[in-house]
Amino acid sequence: MSNKHTIESIRNTLSNYKIPDKHIEVLKFKQGNKPAKYIKWSYALGIFLKHYPEARWEFVQYEQADGTMLDIQIYPDKSCMVECNVWIGDIKMHMWLPVTKGQTMNPSLNSFDINTTKMRCLTKCISVCFGLGADIYGMDMLPTEFEGGVGDSSNESPIPKSTPTIKPPSTFTPEPDKVFDVNSSQPVGYNKGKPYSEYNNDIQKVRKDIAYWKPKKNLNPDQQQHLDNLLSLEKVIIAMHEEAFKS
Repeated sequence: MSNKHTIESIRNTLSNYKIPDKHIEVLKFKQGNKPAKYIKWSYALGIFLKHYPEARWEFVQYEQADGTMLDIQIYPDKSCMVECNVWIGDIKMHMWLPVTKGQTMNPSLNSFDINTTKMRCLTKCISVCFGLGADIYGMDMLPTEFEGGVGDSSNESPIPKSTPTIKPPSTFTPEPDKVFDVNSSQPVGYNKGKPYSEYNNDIQKVRKDIAYWKPKKNLNPDQQQHLDNLLSLEKVIIAMHEEAFKS
């Protein structure tokens, strides 16, 4: 069996898999105007490993001031985040998720909630990054988006195509020619008043804060501006990395 995979061939295979309703967990809170949904992790892992038994994953560990390691990132407001890395061969994907209490949006530091969130984070990575049940998260991964397709990997199994979903419009449209000023002050958040250069071009830190603000509804003008600035900063950092790679 060949281990030659591309991210395109993996997504083309897994995004065609229709997740049965009985394996979808509907939560009490809503995302937008619709109930939030998750794929049950035990089912997602079973399908994932059936097609890619060589897959592996790990949860990110954070070093504390006393030298101990924790599997959560704790923020000043006592909320916390988990992160995981998932590999298929040499292909690595990354995902993060805030820890919440039960089926609410309330932050939690409870060990049971952390364990549950870690498995949801792993499942979300498999879904959003690799394509299994991506439509549950509002992602559109139609095979026409990729070059190469299933034929790039000799052990990709043909799966009946699911009904394609409509890709939701972006809520943020940056000005293409506008250069974001990293020295501008943050209007809200734990670094309020400090420049965006405080992020030190750390894209993971920027994306964590985006993940915190983006799901929130009814943002006030300062909060919306902060979210827009974070999205602009993310693009600036990506552009810097691409430029460095070219050189």
